[in-house]
Amino acid sequence: MRIIFLLFLLMSFNSAVAQDTLKWLSAGFNTQAYKGDLGDKYSKWTGGLYTSLQFKTQKKWNGSVNLIIGNVTGQDLNPVFNVSPESGRQPNTYFSNSFVAAYYQVHWNVYLRSRLRVFLGQGIGLMRYNAKDEQGVSLANQTNTRAANESAGNIALLLPTSIGTAYRFKNNFGVSYKFTLLNTATDYLDNISQLGGVTGGDNVLAHQVSLLVPIYF
Repeated sequence: MRIIFLLFLLMSFNSAVAQDTLKWLSAGFNTQAYKGDLGDKYSKWTGGLYTSLQFKTQKKWNGSVNLIIGNVTGQDLNPVFNVSPESGRQPNTYFSNSFVAAYYQVHWNVYLRSRLRVFLGQGIGLMRYNAKDEQGVSLANQTNTRAANESAGNIALLLPTSIGTAYRFKNNFGVSYKFTLLNTATDYLDNISQLGGVTGGDNVLAHQVSLLVPIYF
């Protein structure tokens, strides 16, 4: 799966480079929060890093390759679990999850002027994650925290949806703000799925602020 994903990114990159000579390298900060069984609201915000390579930024449609390195955390001291005392199962009430997310995203520049653009974005990619307990021990191998015969993976599909804006200065440098819902196709960011009391999968909301550096090749 990793090889297929890398080939997908490489083909997208080559296609975009062939059509444009001005790109933006974006580098900045990312703050993100999780929503799931151990947090029903996007309330615990943590920091991270964000970078992207953007193509055809002055066209109605443009693409970008994005990378996020971050962490999400959650805790519920009074959770509602679907578990009986005699089962011996002990779902975790806390988790901290470090992740790396890489995705390709297409932007529709709904408002486009010489220096300012407002855009909507939709993408596809992968997230690699590792949920840990209070002692920093991976929860993936703690089978008693999940239902019998239930395993937690560490890679998930992403379908990130974004809305954002970017401003370009006269020297072609710029600044950007983007609001992204990662839309993760997993229910194991918090290590809880079948035993949880919340329907649907886990998700991550991110705010991204970055400096845009022009590059030419």
